[in-house]
Amino acid sequence: MATYYTSSTALGGGVGSYVDPFTLQEGLNNVASGDELRVLNDGTYSPSSTLTYSLEPTDFVTISGRNSADTAYEHATIDGTFLSGSDMLQMSGTTYNGNRTYWKNLIFTNSTVIVRGSFYGRQNWMINCQFINSQYAWHSNGYQNTFVNCEFANLSANALHVANESVVIGCSFHDISANAMRLCNGAKVYNSVFYDVSGDAIYGSIYTISGCTFFRNSIDACHGAFIVVDNIFSDSGGYGIDGSYISYLYSNNLFYNNTLGDANLTAGGQGTGLNSITGQDPLFTNTTAGSVDLSLQTGSPAIGAGFVGTIPGNNSSIDMVGYSDIGALQSQASTGGTSYTPAASAKFTRLE
Repeated sequence: MATYYTSSTALGGGVGSYVDPFTLQEGLNNVASGDELRVLNDGTYSPSSTLTYSLEPTDFVTISGRNSADTAYEHATIDGTFLSGSDMLQMSGTTYNGNRTYWKNLIFTNSTVIVRGSFYGRQNWMINCQFINSQYAWHSNGYQNTFVNCEFANLSANALHVANESVVIGCSFHDISANAMRLCNGAKVYNSVFYDVSGDAIYGSIYTISGCTFFRNSIDACHGAFIVVDNIFSDSGGYGIDGSYISYLYSNNLFYNNTLGDANLTAGGQGTGLNSITGQDPLFTNTTAGSVDLSLQTGSPAIGAGFVGTIPGNNSSIDMVGYSDIGALQSQASTGGTSYTPAASAKFTRLE
Protein backbone atom coordinates (compact mmCIF):
# COMPACT_ATOMS: atom_id res chain seq x y z
CA MET A 1 0.00 0.00 0.00
CA ALA A 2 1.43 3.35 -1.06
CA THR A 3 0.61 7.04 -0.68
CA TYR A 4 0.74 9.18 -3.80
CA TYR A 5 0.25 12.91 -4.37
CA THR A 6 -1.19 15.11 -7.10
CA SER A 7 -0.70 18.83 -7.63
CA SER A 8 -2.68 21.33 -9.65
CA THR A 9 0.63 22.68 -10.93
CA ALA A 10 2.16 19.34 -11.97
CA LEU A 11 3.25 19.24 -15.61
CA GLY A 12 3.32 15.46 -15.98
CA GLY A 13 5.99 12.82 -15.68
CA GLY A 14 6.34 13.00 -11.90
CA VAL A 15 6.78 10.00 -9.63
CA GLY A 16 3.80 10.80 -7.40
CA SER A 17 5.75 11.89 -4.34
CA TYR A 18 5.01 15.04 -2.35
CA VAL A 19 7.97 16.85 -3.95
CA ASP A 20 7.40 15.40 -7.46
CA PRO A 21 3.63 14.84 -7.67
CA PHE A 22 1.44 13.39 -10.39
CA THR A 23 -1.11 15.25 -12.42
CA LEU A 24 -4.62 14.25 -11.39
CA GLN A 25 -5.05 11.85 -14.32
CA GLU A 26 -1.65 10.28 -13.63
CA GLY A 27 -2.71 9.74 -10.05
CA LEU A 28 -5.95 8.03 -11.15
CA ASN A 29 -3.91 5.84 -13.50
CA ASN A 30 -1.33 4.76 -10.93
CA VAL A 31 -3.20 3.98 -7.69
CA ALA A 32 -3.61 0.30 -6.85
CA SER A 33 -5.43 -1.78 -4.25
CA GLY A 34 -5.17 -0.25 -0.76
CA ASP A 35 -3.36 2.91 -1.90
CA GLU A 36 -4.19 6.52 -0.97
CA LEU A 37 -4.07 9.34 -3.50
CA ARG A 38 -3.76 12.75 -1.83
CA VAL A 39 -5.10 15.56 -3.98
CA LEU A 40 -3.24 18.61 -2.71
CA ASN A 41 -5.28 21.80 -2.48
CA ASP A 42 -2.53 23.97 -3.92
CA GLY A 43 -4.75 25.54 -6.57
CA THR A 44 -7.72 24.62 -8.75
CA TYR A 45 -7.52 21.47 -10.87
CA SER A 46 -8.77 22.40 -14.35
CA PRO A 47 -8.62 19.38 -16.67
CA SER A 48 -8.93 20.02 -20.39
CA SER A 49 -10.12 16.48 -21.15
CA THR A 50 -12.35 13.99 -19.34
CA LEU A 51 -10.75 12.23 -16.37
CA THR A 52 -11.07 8.43 -16.48
CA TYR A 53 -10.98 5.85 -13.71
CA SER A 54 -11.38 2.10 -14.16
CA LEU A 55 -9.56 0.54 -11.20
CA GLU A 56 -11.09 -2.63 -9.68
CA PRO A 57 -9.06 -3.15 -6.48
CA THR A 58 -9.42 -5.99 -4.00
CA ASP A 59 -9.00 -3.52 -1.14
CA PHE A 60 -10.48 -0.02 -1.03
CA VAL A 61 -8.51 2.90 -2.46
CA THR A 62 -8.81 6.38 -0.91
CA ILE A 63 -8.70 9.56 -3.04
CA SER A 64 -8.84 12.58 -0.75
CA GLY A 65 -8.33 16.32 -0.71
CA ARG A 66 -5.46 17.54 1.48
CA ASN A 67 -4.08 20.96 2.32
CA SER A 68 -0.96 22.01 0.42
CA ALA A 69 1.27 21.31 3.44
CA ASP A 70 -0.17 17.77 3.70
CA THR A 71 -0.95 18.24 7.38
CA ALA A 72 -4.76 17.90 7.28
CA TYR A 73 -7.66 16.90 5.08
CA GLU A 74 -9.06 19.85 3.15
CA HIS A 75 -11.36 20.25 0.15
CA ALA A 76 -9.60 20.35 -3.21
CA THR A 77 -11.47 21.78 -6.20
CA ILE A 78 -11.81 20.21 -9.64
CA ASP A 79 -13.23 22.71 -12.16
CA GLY A 80 -14.63 21.59 -15.52
CA THR A 81 -14.69 25.01 -17.18
CA PHE A 82 -12.22 23.93 -19.88
CA LEU A 83 -13.94 20.64 -20.73
CA SER A 84 -16.12 22.22 -23.44
CA GLY A 85 -19.21 20.27 -22.47
CA SER A 86 -17.49 16.91 -21.93
CA ASP A 87 -17.96 14.82 -18.79
CA MET A 88 -15.62 15.61 -15.91
CA LEU A 89 -15.02 12.06 -14.63
CA GLN A 90 -15.93 8.73 -16.21
CA MET A 91 -15.90 5.61 -14.02
CA SER A 92 -15.90 2.15 -15.51
CA GLY A 93 -14.89 -1.44 -14.90
CA THR A 94 -15.36 -4.97 -16.18
CA THR A 95 -16.70 -6.95 -13.20
CA TYR A 96 -19.22 -6.69 -10.38
CA ASN A 97 -16.38 -5.90 -7.95
CA GLY A 98 -16.61 -2.28 -9.02
CA ASN A 99 -14.25 0.57 -8.17
CA ARG A 100 -14.15 0.11 -4.36
CA THR A 101 -12.92 3.67 -3.84
CA TYR A 102 -13.43 6.30 -1.15
CA TRP A 103 -13.56 9.80 -2.67
CA LYS A 104 -13.21 12.33 0.16
CA ASN A 105 -13.12 16.12 0.55
CA LEU A 106 -13.42 17.04 -3.12
CA ILE A 107 -15.36 19.85 -4.79
CA PHE A 108 -16.59 19.17 -8.32
CA THR A 109 -17.85 22.21 -10.20
CA ASN A 110 -18.71 23.63 -13.64
CA SER A 111 -19.38 20.53 -15.70
CA THR A 112 -22.10 19.10 -17.93
CA VAL A 113 -21.95 15.70 -16.19
CA ILE A 114 -19.65 15.60 -13.18
CA VAL A 115 -19.54 11.80 -12.84
CA ARG A 116 -20.69 9.38 -15.52
CA GLY A 117 -20.45 5.70 -14.69
CA SER A 118 -20.82 2.46 -16.58
CA PHE A 119 -22.71 -0.54 -15.19
CA TYR A 120 -19.51 -1.62 -13.45
CA GLY A 121 -18.77 1.82 -11.97
CA ARG A 122 -19.87 0.45 -8.60
CA GLN A 123 -19.06 0.54 -4.90
CA ASN A 124 -17.74 4.08 -4.80
CA TRP A 125 -18.10 6.07 -1.58
CA MET A 126 -18.35 9.86 -1.98
CA ILE A 127 -17.65 11.38 1.45
CA ASN A 128 -17.75 15.10 2.31
CA CYS A 129 -17.82 16.06 -1.36
CA GLN A 130 -19.61 18.91 -3.13
CA PHE A 131 -21.25 18.69 -6.55
CA ILE A 132 -22.10 22.24 -7.58
CA ASN A 133 -22.75 24.67 -10.43
CA SER A 134 -23.22 22.01 -13.10
CA GLN A 135 -25.91 20.09 -14.97
CA TYR A 136 -25.92 16.49 -13.71
CA ALA A 137 -23.90 15.58 -10.63
CA TRP A 138 -24.06 11.80 -11.07
CA HIS A 139 -25.28 10.01 -14.21
CA SER A 140 -24.53 6.33 -13.87
CA ASN A 141 -25.80 2.81 -14.44
CA GLY A 142 -23.51 1.55 -11.66
CA TYR A 143 -25.07 0.05 -8.56
CA GLN A 144 -24.28 0.28 -4.83
CA ASN A 145 -22.61 3.67 -4.60
CA THR A 146 -22.76 5.53 -1.28
CA PHE A 147 -22.92 9.28 -0.61
CA VAL A 148 -22.11 10.55 2.90
CA ASN A 149 -22.32 14.19 4.01
CA CYS A 150 -22.27 15.49 0.43
CA GLU A 151 -23.82 18.66 -0.96
CA PHE A 152 -25.60 18.83 -4.32
CA ALA A 153 -26.42 22.43 -5.23
CA ASN A 154 -27.06 24.81 -8.10
CA LEU A 155 -27.60 22.07 -10.68
CA SER A 156 -29.63 22.50 -13.87
CA ALA A 157 -30.43 18.78 -14.30
CA ASN A 158 -30.93 15.81 -11.95
CA ALA A 159 -28.44 15.53 -9.10
CA LEU A 160 -28.41 11.72 -8.85
CA HIS A 161 -29.65 10.15 -12.07
CA VAL A 162 -29.91 6.35 -12.26
CA ALA A 163 -28.02 5.68 -9.02
CA ASN A 164 -29.56 2.26 -8.37
CA GLU A 165 -29.23 0.64 -4.93
CA SER A 166 -27.32 3.67 -3.70
CA VAL A 167 -27.18 4.76 -0.05
CA VAL A 168 -27.49 8.46 0.78
CA ILE A 169 -26.62 9.56 4.32
CA GLY A 170 -26.60 13.09 5.74
CA CYS A 171 -26.60 14.85 2.36
CA SER A 172 -28.01 18.21 1.26
CA PHE A 173 -29.84 18.70 -2.06
CA HIS A 174 -30.92 22.24 -2.87
CA ASP A 175 -31.37 24.79 -5.63
CA ILE A 176 -31.76 22.13 -8.31
CA SER A 177 -33.71 22.82 -11.50
CA ALA A 178 -34.84 19.21 -12.08
CA ASN A 179 -35.08 16.22 -9.70
CA ALA A 180 -32.74 15.70 -6.79
CA MET A 181 -32.89 11.90 -7.19
CA ARG A 182 -34.41 10.25 -10.26
CA LEU A 183 -34.61 6.55 -11.15
CA CYS A 184 -32.51 5.55 -8.16
CA ASN A 185 -34.26 2.21 -7.78
CA GLY A 186 -33.72 0.39 -4.50
CA ALA A 187 -31.91 3.35 -2.91
CA LYS A 188 -31.88 4.02 0.84
CA VAL A 189 -31.97 7.66 1.92
CA TYR A 190 -31.24 8.66 5.51
CA ASN A 191 -31.07 12.00 7.34
CA SER A 192 -30.81 14.18 4.28
CA VAL A 193 -32.39 17.53 3.40
CA PHE A 194 -34.09 18.43 0.12
CA TYR A 195 -35.19 22.00 -0.47
CA ASP A 196 -35.86 24.41 -3.32
CA VAL A 197 -35.84 21.60 -5.88
CA SER A 198 -37.81 22.52 -9.02
CA GLY A 199 -38.87 18.95 -9.85
CA ASP A 200 -39.64 16.04 -7.56
CA ALA A 201 -37.20 15.73 -4.71
CA ILE A 202 -37.19 11.94 -5.11
CA TYR A 203 -38.69 10.14 -8.11
CA GLY A 204 -38.37 6.38 -8.46
CA SER A 205 -38.75 3.08 -6.62
CA ILE A 206 -36.89 3.93 -3.42
CA TYR A 207 -36.46 1.31 -0.69
CA THR A 208 -36.12 3.53 2.42
CA ILE A 209 -36.65 7.21 3.17
CA SER A 210 -35.92 7.77 6.85
CA GLY A 211 -35.18 10.84 8.93
CA CYS A 212 -35.24 13.28 6.01
CA THR A 213 -36.56 16.83 5.64
CA PHE A 214 -38.31 17.99 2.47
CA PHE A 215 -39.12 21.70 2.14
CA ARG A 216 -40.41 23.96 -0.61
CA ASN A 217 -39.89 21.56 -3.49
CA SER A 218 -41.90 22.53 -6.57
CA ILE A 219 -43.65 19.24 -7.34
CA ASP A 220 -43.82 16.26 -4.94
CA ALA A 221 -41.45 15.59 -2.08
CA CYS A 222 -41.29 11.91 -3.00
CA HIS A 223 -43.10 9.22 -4.96
CA GLY A 224 -43.24 6.68 -2.17
CA ALA A 225 -41.00 3.90 -0.95
CA PHE A 226 -41.22 0.58 0.87
CA ILE A 227 -40.26 2.30 4.15
CA VAL A 228 -41.18 5.93 4.92
CA VAL A 229 -40.51 6.90 8.52
CA ASP A 230 -39.43 9.95 10.54
CA ASN A 231 -39.61 12.49 7.69
CA ILE A 232 -40.86 16.07 7.39
CA PHE A 233 -42.81 16.86 4.20
CA SER A 234 -43.43 20.60 4.14
CA ASP A 235 -44.51 23.21 1.59
CA SER A 236 -44.37 20.97 -1.48
CA GLY A 237 -45.88 22.38 -4.68
CA GLY A 238 -47.56 19.00 -5.20
CA TYR A 239 -48.11 16.23 -2.64
CA GLY A 240 -45.91 15.32 0.27
CA ILE A 241 -45.98 11.72 -0.92
CA ASP A 242 -47.42 10.80 -4.31
CA GLY A 243 -47.03 7.18 -5.28
CA SER A 244 -47.89 3.59 -4.62
CA TYR A 245 -48.52 1.47 -1.55
CA ILE A 246 -45.95 1.71 1.27
CA SER A 247 -45.57 -1.94 2.13
CA TYR A 248 -43.23 -2.25 5.15
CA LEU A 249 -43.25 0.74 7.48
CA TYR A 250 -45.11 4.05 7.19
CA SER A 251 -44.93 5.90 10.45
CA ASN A 252 -44.01 9.04 12.42
CA ASN A 253 -43.90 11.56 9.59
CA LEU A 254 -44.88 15.24 9.72
CA PHE A 255 -46.93 16.74 6.87
CA TYR A 256 -47.50 20.49 6.56
CA ASN A 257 -48.77 22.93 3.94
CA ASN A 258 -48.38 20.72 0.86
CA THR A 259 -50.30 22.33 -2.01
CA LEU A 260 -52.16 19.30 -3.40
CA GLY A 261 -52.34 17.40 -0.14
CA ASP A 262 -50.23 15.39 2.24
CA ALA A 263 -50.39 11.93 0.66
CA ASN A 264 -51.78 10.54 -2.58
CA LEU A 265 -51.14 6.79 -2.50
CA THR A 266 -52.65 4.79 -5.34
CA ALA A 267 -53.44 1.80 -3.12
CA GLY A 268 -55.58 4.04 -0.92
CA GLY A 269 -56.46 3.59 2.72
CA GLN A 270 -53.04 4.48 4.13
CA GLY A 271 -53.47 8.22 4.49
CA THR A 272 -50.51 9.71 6.29
CA GLY A 273 -49.57 6.49 8.07
CA LEU A 274 -49.23 5.69 11.76
CA ASN A 275 -48.32 8.21 14.49
CA SER A 276 -47.91 11.04 12.02
CA ILE A 277 -48.45 14.77 12.54
CA THR A 278 -50.50 16.85 10.11
CA GLY A 279 -51.31 20.54 9.90
CA GLN A 280 -48.64 21.71 12.34
CA ASP A 281 -45.78 24.00 11.32
CA PRO A 282 -42.45 22.18 11.88
CA LEU A 283 -40.90 25.51 12.96
CA PHE A 284 -37.68 25.51 10.95
CA THR A 285 -35.00 27.89 12.15
CA ASN A 286 -34.76 29.89 8.90
CA THR A 287 -36.62 29.50 5.60
CA THR A 288 -35.23 32.56 3.81
CA ALA A 289 -33.83 31.68 0.38
CA GLY A 290 -30.05 31.77 0.44
CA SER A 291 -29.79 31.17 4.18
CA VAL A 292 -32.04 28.17 4.76
CA ASP A 293 -31.60 26.35 8.08
CA LEU A 294 -33.96 23.41 8.49
CA SER A 295 -33.03 22.60 12.06
CA LEU A 296 -35.92 22.76 14.53
CA GLN A 297 -36.79 25.62 16.82
CA THR A 298 -37.82 25.04 20.41
CA GLY A 299 -41.50 24.14 20.42
CA SER A 300 -41.44 22.29 17.11
CA PRO A 301 -44.01 19.45 17.07
CA ALA A 302 -41.30 17.26 15.45
CA ILE A 303 -39.17 17.28 18.62
CA GLY A 304 -39.40 13.98 20.44
CA ALA A 305 -42.00 12.64 17.98
CA GLY A 306 -39.74 10.34 15.99
CA PHE A 307 -39.88 6.59 15.52
CA VAL A 308 -38.21 4.44 18.16
CA GLY A 309 -37.29 0.92 17.11
CA THR A 310 -35.62 -1.08 14.38
CA ILE A 311 -36.14 -0.05 10.77
CA PRO A 312 -36.52 -3.15 8.55
CA GLY A 313 -33.72 -3.59 6.03
CA ASN A 314 -31.54 -0.95 7.67
CA ASN A 315 -27.98 -0.85 6.38
CA SER A 316 -25.74 -2.83 8.73
CA SER A 317 -23.01 -0.18 8.45
CA ILE A 318 -25.29 2.58 9.77
CA ASP A 319 -25.57 3.02 13.51
CA MET A 320 -28.67 4.67 14.95
CA VAL A 321 -27.77 6.44 18.19
CA GLY A 322 -31.14 7.15 19.76
CA TYR A 323 -32.20 10.64 18.72
CA SER A 324 -35.95 10.94 18.55
CA ASP A 325 -36.93 13.98 16.48
CA ILE A 326 -38.72 13.74 13.14
CA GLY A 327 -36.61 15.09 10.28
CA ALA A 328 -32.95 15.28 9.36
CA LEU A 329 -31.60 17.92 11.74
CA GLN A 330 -31.91 17.49 15.47
CA SER A 331 -32.93 20.27 17.82
CA GLN A 332 -30.97 21.62 20.76
CA ALA A 333 -33.81 20.29 22.90
CA SER A 334 -33.22 16.65 21.91
CA THR A 335 -31.41 14.46 24.40
CA GLY A 336 -27.77 14.56 23.42
CA GLY A 337 -28.58 16.92 20.58
CA THR A 338 -26.55 19.79 19.24
CA SER A 339 -26.66 22.04 16.19
CA TYR A 340 -25.75 20.58 12.80
CA THR A 341 -25.00 21.93 9.35
CA PRO A 342 -27.39 20.87 6.56
CA ALA A 343 -24.89 18.33 5.21
CA ALA A 344 -24.35 16.59 8.55
CA SER A 345 -26.26 13.69 10.03
CA ALA A 346 -27.49 13.79 13.62
CA LYS A 347 -28.96 10.31 13.81
CA PHE A 348 -26.18 8.28 12.25
CA THR A 349 -22.51 7.86 12.94
CA ARG A 350 -20.41 9.89 10.52
CA LEU A 351 -18.69 7.44 8.19
CA GLU A 352 -15.29 9.00 7.52
